[in-house]
Amino acid sequence: MSGAAQGRTSIYRGAAMAVLLTWALRAIGLVSVFILARVLQPDDFGVVGLAMTAVAMVEIFSFLGLRQALLLLTGEQRDYYDTAFTIQLTVFGALALALVALADPVARFFAEPRVEPVIFALAFRFILLGVTNIGIVEFDRNRDFGRDLKMRAGARIVSFFVTVALALTLRNYWAL
Repeated sequence: MSGAAQGRTSIYRGAAMAVLLTWALRAIGLVSVFILARVLQPDDFGVVGLAMTAVAMVEIFSFLGLRQALLLLTGEQRDYYDTAFTIQLTVFGALALALVALADPVARFFAEPRVEPVIFALAFRFILLGVTNIGIVEFDRNRDFGRDLKMRAGARIVSFFVTVALALTLRNYWAL
């Protein structure tokens, strides 16, 4: 098989893996929702839903395009990756602080005090997003789409088991 044919086969294999893993991740999410719907009360979903409105307002500013910019680079990229990581960390840190600042006003607006600590917990998610390794852009650059999805699949599977275990143990909105 020629090098070009092997390259195409590799891309097709990666694309097929990406499609399969995407569907598997959605199926895991669906199963999780069914389990949570049976274990938790409707107001538990409401508390998290109200908190997510604040997250959605802040999350709009999280779309930076850093991955796309890094994909366009040629040559030595280490300095650009370091800069992109610093920008990512700074922006997501600022978004976490903004979300923390919104927690009390949002809880008062909705007249639901349980929303405030949930927003604080969700602000921590922005910190985690800020420290995510920007270097995984290399998977896309090398057309190795399956590796990125495999990492996401691992995270989704762990998240599924943790969420279900928390739901069965706590039986409240903190599982979400």
